[in-house]
Amino acid sequence: MIRYLLLLLYILAVVEATFDIGLGVGPGLSAKNLLLYALVFLIFSRAVLTNTQIDIPLLRIQVLFGLFVIYAALSWALNSLFDPTYPAFVGFKTLKNGVIDHFLFFMVFFFGANNYKEAKEIILFVMHLIAVMSVLTILDMIPIIYLGLMEQDQDGRVRGPIGGSIQYGSFMDFFVPLFAAMALGSKGAARLLWWFVFFCGFGLLIATGSRGAYAGIIVGSIIGLKFVAPYFDRRRIRMNAIKLMAVLVVIAIGIGVSNYELVEERFNQSTSKDLDKLSSGRSAIWRATVLVQAEQPISFLVGRGWNSHENSGIWKSAHNNYLLILYELGIIGLTLFVLLLVAVILQIRVLLERTEGKERVLMAGIAFGVFSLLVSIVFVDLSTPWFYVWSFIVMSLRIAYEKDREFRREHEVGESTELPQPVQSS
Repeated sequence: MIRYLLLLLYILAVVEATFDIGLGVGPGLSAKNLLLYALVFLIFSRAVLTNTQIDIPLLRIQVLFGLFVIYAALSWALNSLFDPTYPAFVGFKTLKNGVIDHFLFFMVFFFGANNYKEAKEIILFVMHLIAVMSVLTILDMIPIIYLGLMEQDQDGRVRGPIGGSIQYGSFMDFFVPLFAAMALGSKGAARLLWWFVFFCGFGLLIATGSRGAYAGIIVGSIIGLKFVAPYFDRRRIRMNAIKLMAVLVVIAIGIGVSNYELVEERFNQSTSKDLDKLSSGRSAIWRATVLVQAEQPISFLVGRGWNSHENSGIWKSAHNNYLLILYELGIIGLTLFVLLLVAVILQIRVLLERTEGKERVLMAGIAFGVFSLLVSIVFVDLSTPWFYVWSFIVMSLRIAYEKDREFRREHEVGESTELPQPVQSS
């Protein structure tokens, strides 16, 4: 029953985002959040009634995530108590929506699946749901079809159902590599359909005009290739990469020709010798953020307070997820966040080691998506896409946990035993 409620939760989130429908059940309470809290209660009740011994899988990741949530909540509480100018209610809303709920999503999608089969079923369902959403979004670009999913800014950039163009670009950074992985791991008609979805997703990414998203997919792919290379035939990787790049260049040129003014503007910015123009004003925002923080040097350690950047008067957005955390939560908060990301990446390594065939290809796509996203958030404060990212990552972590537990059980390997290194392929 719980896994079906998880699927419903994802459907509600996608429907709300795609069609901009506010499915509210009360003041400040959406149907999605109500279902989330119900799932937390059901999973906790199931654990209490069925288990006599507490066993928390992947404890390191959950502890790091929990500590980050606690530290952010403590920062909000101290600001609310000691700073009379601090908007406590607004700060609590951003804390709940931006950190606490993400942690709860993380928990319910991890503990909601009982086993490997259920986790795989959920992750494949989500992939198909996001694929349908992406195809519908790009169909909205056709003049004869209007679904109201995509808007175009005055500068020519498109914004999709997951926030503005920069937010949507980061969202596609994560899922486009997964579409490619699904295509490479499929056969026959399914492969053709997934390649179609991939090209739609890549077209959407290009149409956002977000150079941060472009940097994310390029740099993330380079890091991803290095990360997954030990688990695949390198010669085959090179051949597929060359073929794929050739097709993507054609797609990029086609979209660029149809939106020449945006391409020209982006090219002029990218070749400018003026740092502020080159970074679309980001360097000025980053410089101002650091200078304001330097007024209270202790804030580099502990931060200036949760949600304080929004009220700092610097700019409405820091345009850098890492810098934003440093400003608001200091080195302590940033360290917890980075350690959490490192723990996730190490577990993705387990995914690659414990899977094979088309499953390993899909897990490689997750690695590419994660690295692309982590590069892209250097240029954006990610907000809406985090739900999709965390819930998808945690389902892959559940698969990694189940496969690793199965491997250790079959080979009678202890939890503290070092994992074997893969054989390098030429």
